[in-house]
Amino acid sequence: MVLAVAAWGVVDLLRIQGDVGQGQHILQNARAADLARPGGIGRVAARSQFRFRRAEHRSRSSVPLMLVRPIPLVGHQVGALRDMTRVAADVGDIGAAAARSIQTKLDAAAGGPAGRVALLDTALTEVGRARVRLDTIKVGRDRWTLPPLRGARANLAVGLDRARTRLRDASVLAGALRRMFVGPSRVLILAGNNAEMRSGGMPLSAGVAELQDGKIAVGGFRETGELFVGEGKIPVPRNLYNLYGWMVFGGEWRATTATPNFLESGPLYKEMAARAGLGAVDSVIFVDVRALRAVMSATGPVELDGDRYTVRNIERQLMNENYIKFGDPDPAVRASRQELQGRLGVAVFEALNSRPLKLGPLVSNLSEAGKGRHLLAWSAEPDLQMVWQRAGIQGALNPTGLMVMLQNITANKLDWYIRPRVGLRTLWVRRGVRRVELSVTFTNKKRTRTSAVVEGTGYTRSNGLHDGEHRVYLVEYLPHAAADIAAGELPFYAGGTDGPNKVVGMRYGVDLGATRTVTISFSVPKKQVFTLIPSARAHPLDVYTPNGHYTDTKPVSFAL
Repeated sequence: MVLAVAAWGVVDLLRIQGDVGQGQHILQNARAADLARPGGIGRVAARSQFRFRRAEHRSRSSVPLMLVRPIPLVGHQVGALRDMTRVAADVGDIGAAAARSIQTKLDAAAGGPAGRVALLDTALTEVGRARVRLDTIKVGRDRWTLPPLRGARANLAVGLDRARTRLRDASVLAGALRRMFVGPSRVLILAGNNAEMRSGGMPLSAGVAELQDGKIAVGGFRETGELFVGEGKIPVPRNLYNLYGWMVFGGEWRATTATPNFLESGPLYKEMAARAGLGAVDSVIFVDVRALRAVMSATGPVELDGDRYTVRNIERQLMNENYIKFGDPDPAVRASRQELQGRLGVAVFEALNSRPLKLGPLVSNLSEAGKGRHLLAWSAEPDLQMVWQRAGIQGALNPTGLMVMLQNITANKLDWYIRPRVGLRTLWVRRGVRRVELSVTFTNKKRTRTSAVVEGTGYTRSNGLHDGEHRVYLVEYLPHAAADIAAGELPFYAGGTDGPNKVVGMRYGVDLGATRTVTISFSVPKKQVFTLIPSARAHPLDVYTPNGHYTDTKPVSFAL
């Protein structure tokens, strides 16, 4: 009988431990994608609350625990366990109440500009209430609590402190977003097109969005080729000049996203906007066609000049079909294409003001676009910059990062067709050092339906290149620990550092119908972990290693 009761007690303790652990796990793994699911963050918080409350109920209703409660030292442990589960349950109640209120407002926030501000007001109010309630919860100290529970109590206290910190940060972030939307704020919008690549889609258009009282007004987009600032007008960090100065980095708008380090290029674009006559801006946001598609998925299709742009065709239309339809390099035809694409961008942003939409799916979709570096943001205001950092769209680099970019230097729109393949393999391992070979292969496949603009015919012929040839600036970002970097048969054109990463670059071309592979080698610690940084290409980059195949749709870590 005693053994049976003891076993019962052990089972109850394991169930209590499991519920508390599951409750914490649910909260820690909440993601932006939850906003688009039924119930949103309210449902996530409710699931966590249920686990915490069930743990608290079991700690008080368990028969074995009630039986041992009168025993002096053992009963003291039961009391400590009940106190801990009560604290966890109270925290769960606070989180669930705040999440329900915010999710209710989020679900109803389809009224355009006013709805955005109201949502942020609700978030600020609910977070403030949660902070006040959380400050009343204390985790006491008790010298008679035995080590297992003492450690759990300490972990609970640390978790409570973290929750207070997160709520404080949430208040700061919501306040920063509210200030931006209430305004007046001016945001530079860089519109990238992945048919012509830099570290992401080349910013071929730019416009200024003015935000006030929740409304987003984009006056229009201009071709960035018309906004040339000039060489040497804006100071550029020496390391970036060494890598990209030959492109007129910091003066040519289409070149300044050559670095994937948006912490560096964002401030440069702010200065470039002022010098190009666009005026002072508070923030810089880069969006490419994939990010535009994410917005359209929440706002719905757009019709222009008899064509209907939807989430199913907008990528093909903007990255390929429009360059075939308006494929004549004649300036008048080019102006017509640019004018159409500019109006389309304005129409998509205007839909955010005028159409009913659910903010949850919009935030979720933009979050996914941000993971692939299709959406980047920088702000001069520290609190707003923290928003971008927490959202993962600040464009920072990673000390373990590996990134392969085939930057287009042929003034064509062939990146819609180019699908590079990257290979990584170990050459040898000695004394804790791993020698790695990195290979990049792409085929310049023959195309049946195309145009002079897609092929870049004017540029290739005026520069003595073959028709259909695709020239690239292959830039490879390697982990900070990379050493003894050596070129294969093709020499390095440039090398240096960018943020925490080592960088090398090579220039070469591939004729129409041909395939070429370029290799480098480098050394890293034997147990080096690589973090694949997305290249934001129209079609994801394929990376092959002996241990598996990866695509760079979002950051992924792996070892060789």
